[in-house]
This record gives sequence, C-alpha cells and structure tokens, in this order.
Amino acid sequence: MSTRWGLIGASTIAKQFMISAIRAQANGEIAAVMSSNAERAEAYARENGIPAAVSTLDALL
Repeated sequence: MSTRWGLIGASTIAKQFMISAIRAQANGEIAAVMSSNAERAEAYARENGIPAAVSTLDALL
C-alpha cells in the first residue's frame, strides 16, 4: 500500500527537496500538485511527472 502525497505549491523547494524524498520511499507516491494558478500547476505536474494538477485545496483533498 502506498502513501499518497499532495504537494501544496508548485515551488522550487518542492522540486529540490520534497519530490525526490517522497519518491525515494518504497511506498511514496505523489498524487497531485496544487497551485492557485491552474496553468502553473499543470506545467509543474507535466515537468515533474506528477499525474494530477489542481488549483484548489478541496480538489487536492
């Protein structure tokens, strides 16, 4: 069973530290990224191999 993560914020910090740390875990899975800017979320998800991009916290949860 995997632990699904949702990133809040399409940021450099997440790219530099969080994504690789989550993926290094045997059961870590990044399910989605959230940004208040939908276009930014979509681009970030595409660039980082994240399957979903959302623009609200409700959609992330």
